[in-house]
Amino acid sequence: MTIRAVGLALAGILALTAGSASGTAPAPPRWVRVDYRGLVDQRKLSHSGDPVGVLLERLGGRSLPAEGERREDALAYRLLDPLLEPYAFVLVDAMDSLSPAPDPPMVEVGSLWEPGEEQPAWVELVRARRFVLESDGQGKLRAFLPAPSGEDPVEAAKQAWSDAWPVLRHALAGERRRLARRRGGDLPSLDVEVHAYRHRLAESAFDLGVTAWRASVTDTRPTGDRPPVDLAGLRSILDRGFQIEGARLEPSGRIRWFTSEAETKPSILGRAPTLADLAIAYRAVARGGYGEPYMSLDRAPAPHVAYVNYGGRLRDTSLGMVSLLADVRFKTFSVGIDLLGDGDVREAVRRAVPGFQTHLESFASDPTAGAVLNQQTRFWFYPDDVDLTLSAEGDVLAFRKVRMTAASERVRDGGAASAEAPWTKATVAFLNAHYDALATRFPEMADLDESVRLLSLFTWLSAARARGLTVPDLDALLALDLPQLSTPRRFPQLLTHDVLSPPAAVGVVDVLDRTDV
Repeated sequence: MTIRAVGLALAGILALTAGSASGTAPAPPRWVRVDYRGLVDQRKLSHSGDPVGVLLERLGGRSLPAEGERREDALAYRLLDPLLEPYAFVLVDAMDSLSPAPDPPMVEVGSLWEPGEEQPAWVELVRARRFVLESDGQGKLRAFLPAPSGEDPVEAAKQAWSDAWPVLRHALAGERRRLARRRGGDLPSLDVEVHAYRHRLAESAFDLGVTAWRASVTDTRPTGDRPPVDLAGLRSILDRGFQIEGARLEPSGRIRWFTSEAETKPSILGRAPTLADLAIAYRAVARGGYGEPYMSLDRAPAPHVAYVNYGGRLRDTSLGMVSLLADVRFKTFSVGIDLLGDGDVREAVRRAVPGFQTHLESFASDPTAGAVLNQQTRFWFYPDDVDLTLSAEGDVLAFRKVRMTAASERVRDGGAASAEAPWTKATVAFLNAHYDALATRFPEMADLDESVRLLSLFTWLSAARARGLTVPDLDALLALDLPQLSTPRRFPQLLTHDVLSPPAAVGVVDVLDRTDV
């Protein structure tokens, strides 16, 4: 059976399993297809700059490829995942169209917190609708959970519940505590109706298991299949300002951290890292969806503004803000302007880092640049200089060096990349050679290195678990509260009109203003 989403409602059943010739009633459907393509904003720009509609057309309905195969398809999935994941709200409407709607009405648990306000780390997973969780406020809940496989919708829902339990238990524990406070008694049990779903992203559709599996929740402790993580030990390391240099994973699952007393204390946004920062890094790696953690200023419909895109659920987090500040700093390295409020800082930077030239100054001083009428260049930081050592068994990680690296790409008209110009190579080389000195002047660069260190730690632990090693219950980090922080969704673009005198000429340049800005 197929249900097609139209507008903001679901417009009925398009196809229904027919009954037999003897006139018996049709068997109830086990799965229904919920098509939400009609709701999707096909023009919305993705991180790559390609509209959603173009990416869907390019995929042509093909499924997610295996790792290393059909790289273009895999990229499309990474780009579309954060944009289409929230459409799982249609699962709720579809179920309400197939059976009587709950009375009293249910509310999405993720909507109880505003984006950017203080909230537990698990909230983003239900607000983004990776796990759709509803509550009637009286002890009854409904969950729509991703199921990897299974033809029987009840068995698929049961497996989906087991897979999601490390995250959902935190939400359910909070619901039990809330009810206990309101009723003034012991922690009550919860009745949860669980439905499995499969997201057919390339088709803009979900397969929804109609028949539910039910769970009575009287205990929200972990299942015990993984040892507990030592949060108190981690907090002690962070509180003393130690630098995490690696770790050993014991056969029991205990983590022995390697630390040092760094000359420069690690920091995130100008303060010591906290367990909340670790929770953000873990969530980005292990619960971040198809894409990798990233932040990018991307093309928007208007030239004076850029969209701020985040991968790995870094929006409204400390690691996301650090990434944004570091990316914006490239505007200083390009034209000398500090967009965060200090204006022209070229001379101040030169006093701290002698020999500093902006990208524009390098261009103007190069005798071969006279024939170049325009150049569009993108700069970014990437982890090319993160040097770590792993044991053959994968149970030991040691950092040799954690340093982000500046990189660039020249873009010609039409979006095609081309070889870098010598002045661009000189700018990138100077930034990388003087990274430490620049990080002293711009601390967000050092904070970016610390963010990458935390992300690398949990990437290692996730890989170790995939190899069959015993890893502690890191999902316990998702119960931690994240501080209030709102990251921008859009950021102003710096629009400049730079006029240079002819090669070898000295003197005033006349500029005729012919365009209103």
